[in-house]
Amino acid sequence: MLEVDCPCVTPEVVLKASGHVDKFTDLMVKDEKTGTCYRADHLLKDFCKEKLEKDLSLTAEKAAVLKHVLAILDDLSSKQLVAKLKEYGTNAPDTKNPLSDPYPFNLMFQTSIGPSGLSPGYMLPETAQEIFVNFKDLYCYNGKKLPFAAAPDWSSF
Repeated sequence: MLEVDCPCVTPEVVLKASGHVDKFTDLMVKDEKTGTCYRADHLLKDFCKEKLEKDLSLTAEKAAVLKHVLAILDDLSSKQLVAKLKEYGTNAPDTKNPLSDPYPFNLMFQTSIGPSGLSPGYMLPETAQEIFVNFKDLYCYNGKKLPFAAAPDWSSF
């Protein structure tokens, strides 16, 4: 096992190349009265699972549709997710209030880095990212032999 001592902040160029800057986003919805936020995909997933587990009058055809929604949940576009939430009449789980349309929420914490403070960076959006960045060095350190294991040094966090 090789230990990698990594910084807590990763330069934007690394995370741009990996796709995290553009795609590390969840769709959120808000309770229109209280402002409480929820992940839209989690609400749809919970709705489908609850129906499958508790609705005894559910036909085999409707159960198959709900199972299909669960299977493709991660691939639904924003428009498709909105359509499914509306189709099923999904409301805020605690208050039963109506929900807003989904909006993107980037999960990374952006900060400024570098001597001028003008370079964007992100704090730990992907804990394994630094292992990938350092892969060539780790590979050489391991005598250019595969396989090997690597993990970040968590004592510095």
